[in-house]
Amino acid sequence: MNKMIKIALAIITFTALPAASSTIIEPVSNYLQKGRSYTNNGDYNTAIEYFNKAISLSPASAVAYLSRAIAYANEKRYNEALDSLGNAIMYDSSNPTIYYVQAMSFEAVVNNSQAIIAWRKYLQLCPNCDKSSVAKEHLKRLEGNFK
Repeated sequence: MNKMIKIALAIITFTALPAASSTIIEPVSNYLQKGRSYTNNGDYNTAIEYFNKAISLSPASAVAYLSRAIAYANEKRYNEALDSLGNAIMYDSSNPTIYYVQAMSFEAVVNNSQAIIAWRKYLQLCPNCDKSSVAKEHLKRLEGNFK
């Protein structure tokens, strides 16, 4: 399962994240860009450092928390990813990517009931997205385990 999660996270890594908006102050945007670059190159610990810097300057940045969560998840630090995702949801509960990463992270720590909730929320927000079929497969498998 960890290989599957890593592949899924690699697929969504920053393809579904909004670009740093003009309302984000310049240093934060720079930290996010650097963090994304390090994440894309597989240097997750350095990426986390840059995302932490972005969060310290903009503690309400859902994108920074989500970005850090993706780096944590790729490091198999799923509990830290889930903590970061909780903050991301606090500041932007309408971003489906948050719930996608959250569902994968819950699956990784074998918290299937919470994974089901996250998959359902993802599908509620994004019923026809390109990853909806993946979400539906996970949800069907997990719900089958509870019958």
